Amino acid sequence: MRLIIKRTLQVVLPILLYVGCSDVAFSPIPSQTCLDFIDDYGPDACLLDPESGVNTYRYSVESGKVDILFVVDNSRSMYENQQKMAERFPQFIERINDLDWQIAFITTDISKSPGNSVPRAANGFGAFQDGRFLKLPNGNTVLKKGTPNAQQLFESTVRRNETLECDVYAGECPSGDERGIYALNYAIDPQARPENRGFFRSGAHLAVIILSDEDVRSNPTVWTYPGYALEPLDKPESFVKNIAPFLGDTKVVSVHAIIVRPGDSQCLAEQSPGRIRATYGTHYAALAQPSAALKSMGNIVDGVLGNICSTNYTQEMGSIGSKITSNVNVLQLACQPIEGSIRIRFTDRFGQPIQYSVQYTYHAPTQRVVFQPAAPSGSTVHLEYQCRNSQ
Repeated sequence: MRLIIKRTLQVVLPILLYVGCSDVAFSPIPSQTCLDFIDDYGPDACLLDPESGVNTYRYSVESGKVDILFVVDNSRSMYENQQKMAERFPQFIERINDLDWQIAFITTDISKSPGNSVPRAANGFGAFQDGRFLKLPNGNTVLKKGTPNAQQLFESTVRRNETLECDVYAGECPSGDERGIYALNYAIDPQARPENRGFFRSGAHLAVIILSDEDVRSNPTVWTYPGYALEPLDKPESFVKNIAPFLGDTKVVSVHAIIVRPGDSQCLAEQSPGRIRATYGTHYAALAQPSAALKSMGNIVDGVLGNICSTNYTQEMGSIGSKITSNVNVLQLACQPIEGSIRIRFTDRFGQPIQYSVQYTYHAPTQRVVFQPAAPSGSTVHLEYQCRNSQ
């Protein structure tokens, strides 16, 4: 996976000697997309024909891979909701069991929030902040398929001790300034969090699952206080725009949110006992159900909008698992292919033929390939297509 610093095009102009009336031909320079693709998939992944000005993309991906990033609100009102999510891990895994999955966790805590910059026990002395992957009880930061005691490790990581042990009067509570989108931007940024870089695999779908009873930068304790103003990295469009430069042009992302759904006044009241109040998760909902305008900014597809007030999260976690399985079946192309240039084949032979269709949508920045039926997990897909060099 490439770093955010893109390769700079350096052109050395040769000193040309005028000889008679001969013409000098200049070769076009590969597009930035082509150069970035070489960084992601190797030196032969994108080849430029200088005469036609056409880039030919040739690369392979392994089907069925999904990287799952949980964004857990660890503020003091969240322990019961964390517990419900932890208990529904089996229903979730049942839906994605055929996939090559791995899971990591971050919190909604950002150190630059007012009053939260000092390392202390409630923020893990910085370990629970700024998009850092949380440590599992076994000392790892990634839970992979086949890991022994996976359910126990998941439960112990989603249920946050700093949430359970929050002491308001002693001032030892996690931040009440929830900034899940800001934390997401940090988590995928290879400069801010280089240690996370290996988690985001080339060719793998990225599924983000957010659990929070408040919106971004709302204030849960004082009814009359409006919360803090959003900064650029708090906004949904910032995350969508960062997908390609941080994770690669072919990375497809879905966001799934278990929140107080906008307009659900009954749930809002249920989550707001006494002077503690929840808020509609408007900004998280915008990522889970992206508009055409948001989709036009990057490689985001539809997710699941779950109800945080559900008695348990059987339906939520099951639906998210099913949606992830469906989304893994979509491959993002690096550019707008020249019509008729797409060639796809599989190394493996299957009992039934795998068909594909090109997904043409007016709001997509490029195009996608959808397989029917889904390619079996672990099979190798070879893609070839051509694009104009300007893309």
